[in-house]
Amino acid sequence: MVNKNDLEKIVRFDQKIKILLLRPQRITIEDTEETIRVIKSKYPNSSVYVLANLLQPDYERLSRNNDVEKSLLYCQNGHKPFIKITKLYSRLFLKRFDLAVTLLSHQQAGNYSGYKKAKLIATLTNSRNQCAYYVD
Repeated sequence: MVNKNDLEKIVRFDQKIKILLLRPQRITIEDTEETIRVIKSKYPNSSVYVLANLLQPDYERLSRNNDVEKSLLYCQNGHKPFIKITKLYSRLFLKRFDLAVTLLSHQQAGNYSGYKKAKLIATLTNSRNQCAYYVD
């Protein structure tokens, strides 16, 4: 597992890379944006994708963030139609991410199944590297 201060140790690529952030609902939008800022400062040529089921205000906030690729964001109440699971997995698989990062929190770990599901999705993405990143 990787702590917040060790993000630079996750991966060392000199070329443009595709990074997928898997955001369970218990991770705040502020923590997600902070993680994106850290990644973009370390890897300015990277493409950051966020896979998250967002509430409308969070969807609008991340949609305005220029550091995030918009293709995997979706909103519960239909601003962007819900992607069927098979279509979602095929899109994730075909993107061939260099790194899949599951966002986690020490404070809210417990038996929350969202973290387990996010880790499973990270495994199913067929990304070259996978890691968990604790936002706290």
